[in-house]
Amino acid sequence: LNSPQTFSTSSSSCLLSVPKVPIQTSNSFHIPIQTSGRSKGKSIDEPPFRPHPPLIRSAPSIQWRPLAVEAQEYISSSSFPPLSEEERRLNTPVVITCNEQRREVSVGQNIANKQIDRTFLFDKVLGPKSRQHDVFNHAIVPLVNENGELPSDAGVIPRGLEEEVVSSADEIYRILEKGSAKRKTAETLLNKQSSRSHSIFSITIHIKECTLEGKEMIKSGKLNLVDLAGSENVSRAELAKREKSTRVFLHLGMSLILLLSTLDTYHTELYAAREKNGVYIPREQYVADEAEKKAMSEKLDRLEVVLESKDKKKMQETECALANLEERYLQANDTIKEKQYLIENFLKSEKVLVDEAQKLQSELENTAGDLSGLFSKLERKGNIEDANKSIVQQFHSKLTEDMNLLHRTVSTSVSKQESQLKSLEEGMQSFVSSKGKVTGELKEHVRKLKETFNSRIAQLHGLAKELELKSQLSFEKINSQVITHTSDLDDCMKGLLVDVDQSLSELQMGFLGKN
Repeated sequence: LNSPQTFSTSSSSCLLSVPKVPIQTSNSFHIPIQTSGRSKGKSIDEPPFRPHPPLIRSAPSIQWRPLAVEAQEYISSSSFPPLSEEERRLNTPVVITCNEQRREVSVGQNIANKQIDRTFLFDKVLGPKSRQHDVFNHAIVPLVNENGELPSDAGVIPRGLEEEVVSSADEIYRILEKGSAKRKTAETLLNKQSSRSHSIFSITIHIKECTLEGKEMIKSGKLNLVDLAGSENVSRAELAKREKSTRVFLHLGMSLILLLSTLDTYHTELYAAREKNGVYIPREQYVADEAEKKAMSEKLDRLEVVLESKDKKKMQETECALANLEERYLQANDTIKEKQYLIENFLKSEKVLVDEAQKLQSELENTAGDLSGLFSKLERKGNIEDANKSIVQQFHSKLTEDMNLLHRTVSTSVSKQESQLKSLEEGMQSFVSSKGKVTGELKEHVRKLKETFNSRIAQLHGLAKELELKSQLSFEKINSQVITHTSDLDDCMKGLLVDVDQSLSELQMGFLGKN
C-alpha cells in the first residue's frame, strides 16, 4: 500500500493492521498510541526500541487507507477520500463512528476549535469486532480471485493469532510473558543472538456507557503493534553508514527530554503565577501534580539508562529498518502500478458516468417539456372549473325558482284534490246505500230462480224414468217379434230401425225441449 501509516507483506496479501476503525462518538475518548514505543511479546523489563519511523501511527490513519485503496471496488466508497492530504498533514485526532445496519461511517474532527462531522456511505461496513480474517475474506479475496481462492504468490498471511479477554493489568502482563516465552532467537551475520520471531500485538478496549437519552453506547478503541524479525543479510559495511542515522535518533531523543523539562518548567511557572494572582489550587490536585512530576522524572531517568544500554540493539534495529524500507520500496512500486490500473478504471468509469449524465440531461429536457404541457393543461382545467362554477350558480338560482313554482302548484293541486275527495266520499256513501238495496233485491230474485230450477230438474228426472220404462217395453216387444218372426227379420229390422230412429229423435227433441 502507498500509505506510510500502514503495512502489508505484499500487494495481494492481507493487511497486518485491522482494516476497520473503532466505533466512537464525537465526545468520546480514543486510545492515544505512542509512535516511538514498540511491543514484540517480550517481557516488560526488556522493551525493544526501533529507531526507524513507526509502521503504525494512530487508529484512524491505520484503518482508512487500506479499505479505500485495496477494497475500493468492493465497498464503492464516496467520491471524496475520508481524509485529505492537509488533514493527514495536520495529524489531528479523528473520531469515527461505524453503523453496520445503515452501512455508513461518520468522521468527526476538531479543527481550530470547530467540530467537523462527515458521513460516508458504503456497500458493506464491518464493525470494530471484526477480525482480520473476516475483513480479508469480505474485501480482499473477491478482488484477488473471482473464485475466492488465494494465488500461489499471495505473500505472508499471519496464522495462529489468539484472542484473550482481560480485565486487569496483571492479566496483560501474563499474556506478554507468555508471548515472550514463545520468542525464538538465532545467530545472524550481524548479531550472535537475534530475534527470529514476528510479533503482532493488538489491544482492544470496550467501554459500555449510557447516554442522556437512556440508550446504551459501546465505545471501542484499538491499538495494533507489529514487530518483524531483522534481516539476516546485513553487511558490516552498511552498518557504518547507518550509524549516523542512529546518532540522529539519539539526538532526537535528547531533544524530546529537553522539551519535556522545558514544559515542566513552564508548568511550575504557571502554578507560581496562579498562586501569585490568588488562584486557589486544591491540596489533592497539588499532591497529585507533584507525584506526577516525580513519576515523569523517574521515567525520564529510566529512559536515559535504557537508551545508553541499548545502542547496539538500536543499530541492529536500524539495519532491520533499512531492509524493511527496501521491501516497502518494492511494495510501493507494486502499489503504484496498482494505482495506475485503478486510475485507468476510474477514467473509464468517469466516461461512462459522463454518458449517463448526458442521457439524464436529455431525459430532464423531455421532462421539462412534459411539465410545461402539464402546466398548460392545469391552466385550461382551472378555466373549465371557473366556467363550471358559474354554470352551477345559474343552475342553482333557476332550480330555486322552479322549486318555488312547483311548491305553489303542488299546494293548489292538493286543495283541489281535497275538494274532489270530499265530493267522492259523498258519492260513495250514496252509492253504498243504493247498492245495499239493489243487493237485497238481487238475492231475493236469485232465490226464486233457484227454487224454479230445482222443481224443473225434478220434473225432468221423472220424465226420463218414464221414457226409460217405455224403451224397455218396446225393446222387449221387438225381441219377441224377432224370435217369432225370424224369416221377416231383415225387412222388419229396416222398418224398426227407422221407427226407432224417429222415436229416439223425437224423444231427444222432446227431452231437449223440456230442458
